[in-house]
Amino acid sequence: MRVTTGLLAAGVVLIAGAGCARPTATPSATPSSSAGTPTHRPGDQPSNYADNNRWKQRQELSAADRSLAEDVAARIRPQLDRLRATGDLSPGSVRDVLLGAGMAPADVVALPIPTPWWWTAPQPPAGALFAIHIGQTGCVVGDLRPERVLVEVKGVAAEFGCLEPVTH
Repeated sequence: MRVTTGLLAAGVVLIAGAGCARPTATPSATPSSSAGTPTHRPGDQPSNYADNNRWKQRQELSAADRSLAEDVAARIRPQLDRLRATGDLSPGSVRDVLLGAGMAPADVVALPIPTPWWWTAPQPPAGALFAIHIGQTGCVVGDLRPERVLVEVKGVAAEFGCLEPVTH
């Protein structure tokens, strides 16, 4: 029994010690942060990053669609600000505001704010995401939350349209 315990203890020491070795830095080595992980410089990306994220690429807005989308954004912003001031952040109310501003029902999406995976509160986050398809290439997207109203003009994406799907 004594020999087995000694061998086991020696194995634990060897295994524990294996994690202590660190390579020595050379002048050509990548700089490291104090945590021992590589420091990333701007532009550092995996070789397949562009291919893996191509589905997110939005089209360039035509001049006509940009003008229409900016006009819509300017018209709906004050209405969404008023809605936020009342405390009504529901997707249905946001949709009503967008339709009331003259948007076609088929061009409007309003959804609840997605619950993040880390969310621990008993209630889901308050607010709504929205998207409006404008012309051929335009979108007005944003959200309504207790702390803000966000309204942005963007191009449409071939993979998902105006409202980017929630991934994480």
